[in-house]
Amino acid sequence: MVDKERKYRFKLGFQQIDLPAEGLMVGRSRECTLTLEDPLVSRLHARITVEEGGVFLEDLGSRNGTLVNGKPAVQHQKLVHQDRVRIGGHELMFVEEGVLLSKGDRPTFALTICSACGAPFPEKALACPHCGVRAGHTMECGSCGGPNPSDAVFCAQCKQLLDGNTVPLQQGPPVQDWTDRLGEEAIERAIETGRFELATKMLEERALKFEAAEPGPLRTRSLQWYSERAVRLAKLAENGQELHAVVARWHLCDSLMPVSLLDMLIEGAGRWCDLRPALQVYLTSVVLPRLPQNEDAAQLDIALRRVLRAHEEAR
Repeated sequence: MVDKERKYRFKLGFQQIDLPAEGLMVGRSRECTLTLEDPLVSRLHARITVEEGGVFLEDLGSRNGTLVNGKPAVQHQKLVHQDRVRIGGHELMFVEEGVLLSKGDRPTFALTICSACGAPFPEKALACPHCGVRAGHTMECGSCGGPNPSDAVFCAQCKQLLDGNTVPLQQGPPVQDWTDRLGEEAIERAIETGRFELATKMLEERALKFEAAEPGPLRTRSLQWYSERAVRLAKLAENGQELHAVVARWHLCDSLMPVSLLDMLIEGAGRWCDLRPALQVYLTSVVLPRLPQNEDAAQLDIALRRVLRAHEEAR
C-alpha cells in the first residue's frame, strides 16, 4: 500500500517541487506535469510515480536519455534520498522528507563572485564558467603589481583596495557549459545513426547560439567543433550547402579558421563542390586585414592561396 503520509519533493536550482500522489510526467510538452523548455528534453521524457515501496523513475524512450547520479537510468528505477536526476540540461535532486542531512551534505546552491570578471557562479565550481579563471587563482595588484590571493580585499604589498583593480595571473581553460556538452553528444549520436536531417537541425541551433555569443575562446571552440561536424555531415549527406555554411560562419564571426579545418573543407568538397568563391571572399575580408602582424593569418594566407592556385591550375 502506498504511504500517503510520506512527503517527497524535487529541488531544481532554487525551486522546490512537491511530488503529488499521482506522480509527475516530465518533458518538453505543455501536457506534462513538469514542463522543461529545453531542446535536449523530449516531449514526453520521463515518468515519476509514487508506489508501494517508494518513488520510481521511468525513462519514456527519450532521445537523450535520463541520468541518475551520472549513470543512465535503469528501467523502473527506485529513487533514494538525494539522488540527482539529470534530464536534458536540468538536474533535479530527489528529497525524502524526514531524512536528516549532516551539515556537510546539505545543498546550499550558494553563489560566489568571480574576482576576475565579477560574474556570480556556484561556489563549489572549479572555475568561473564565464571567464574560465580557476577558483583560488592569484591576482596581480593594479597599483604595485604584487601577487595576491583571489579572495583578498587589500593588497598585501601596498595595502591598496583590490576591488576592480586586479588582473588574473593564473587562468584555466574555458569551462564548457553542461548543456553544451549534452548537445554535442546528441549531435554525435544523430550523425552516427544516420539521422542527418536531425543532426543538421541541431547543428544549426548550435551555430545560432555561438553566433550570438561574445567573441572569445569559448565561441572559437564552439565554432571549430561545429565546423568539423558540419564537414563530416556534408560528406555523408553530400550536402554542398553545409560546406559553404561553414566558410560563411567563420567569415561572419571574423575569425581565423585553423589550417587543419581548411584541409578538411577541401577534402570534403572534393570535385563536387566549388568552394573557391567563398574562400576568396574569406581571404580578402578576414585574413588579409590581419597581415603581416598575425602569424596564424600568415599561415592561413599561404594555405588559402595554395588551394586557390591549385583550383585554377586544375581548370
